[in-house]
Amino acid sequence: MNWDHFRFLLALARAESLSGAARRLGVDQTTVARRLAAAEAALGHAVFDRADGRFIPTIRGADVLNRAADMEIAVEDACYPDTPESPQGAVRVTAVPWLTQRVLVPNYSEFGNTYPGIALSLLPDSQNISVTRREADIALRFARPDADSGALTRRVGRVDFVPCRPADRVAETLPWIAYDAAAGHLPQAVWIAAQAGPAPGGLKVADLETAIAAVQAGIGRTLLPAPLAAGLPGIAVDGPPVLEREIWMLIHARSRTRASVSAVADWLIAALRRGNFA
Repeated sequence: MNWDHFRFLLALARAESLSGAARRLGVDQTTVARRLAAAEAALGHAVFDRADGRFIPTIRGADVLNRAADMEIAVEDACYPDTPESPQGAVRVTAVPWLTQRVLVPNYSEFGNTYPGIALSLLPDSQNISVTRREADIALRFARPDADSGALTRRVGRVDFVPCRPADRVAETLPWIAYDAAAGHLPQAVWIAAQAGPAPGGLKVADLETAIAAVQAGIGRTLLPAPLAAGLPGIAVDGPPVLEREIWMLIHARSRTRASVSAVADWLIAALRRGNFA
């Protein structure tokens, strides 16, 4: 078994497609397919099932991938001696785009100066980036995670959502900016849908950043996180909070003992508190 095969298996598990794995690794799809075939032949069993064009780990394959993730961490630790006195190495954090852009990035400078040896990647994504597949070491999510043996979970904050309107407009004259069906499950989308009722037309959005831009353009009103809404130009808060969402932190179980991951987790909590999200 060529050890380098495991790198290809992990990339395929994370991308769920030959083309995606090829892009991650900087090779062509044929190379990925050839490495997969060689790895499965050496192991004597399939690592993935193919379903609707996606590569899904088999039960035995999941065990192989977990061990491969352990190897990946061991290699990183060997390359970057990560100690409490000198945390270093790569740490990947995923969160919804608006939290990444408006809370984490503005709070990065002090962290970067304190921990110059940590290569921090901020991955803006609402739901697809996985901690259990170790696409990220830490994730911030706005819902309590399901029980997951691959991640440790902790409630680290909360956010109130308040009605908002263009600062120069009267709320009652404006439509609600509804969410597209792809984001219709979000609590704020459900609340807005109940207020707006059936509406055949009008603008629909799929993320909070677009909703903010729509309010600033005078198109309508929406719900926004209270700490965020207070500082947005051209937007006025138009009432008390109408719903609350919890903020949860997920940490990959095999990453929890790394000093660099602990330092990043502490910084994330401090950034949330500084932004009044704790």
